[in-house]
Amino acid sequence: MTVSEQTACIMLSELFLDLELPDFHFRWIARELFPLKDLSPVKLKRLLRDEVFPVLWLNLTVIAGEWQEFDHKWLLSWIEFRRRWRVWAWITSPLHFLAWIDMSEYFNECFEKVMNHMEEMKMAAACEVDANGAGGKSNEMGDID
Repeated sequence: MTVSEQTACIMLSELFLDLELPDFHFRWIARELFPLKDLSPVKLKRLLRDEVFPVLWLNLTVIAGEWQEFDHKWLLSWIEFRRRWRVWAWITSPLHFLAWIDMSEYFNECFEKVMNHMEEMKMAAACEVDANGAGGKSNEMGDID
């Protein structure tokens, strides 16, 4: 698992906390995912659905679920376990598939909010580049380098 994938899985795990997430939480997740240029939205969605969801979905079904962030080492070790032991993943996949169908509306909505914030950041970065004249940076005097 690449460092970018690890970071993405940790950030996407925030969607599994057993509480109503305010908009600033989605913005924070997007801000952390934004620098991961090697991960497309399709790849991020795959990580959410195929890597993080099978490990964490039960948290949303128990009364006393996790309200704070998940232990990163624990999360990544379970994801790695599922990757190494594909038989285990294959055996449990029907259950995860049914759970995804049941919960996909919620996660698709959350993912869309994160992607919308990332798109806003992308547009803001593009405007900043345009304002600085094709990527040039302003110095203290306001001149373009």
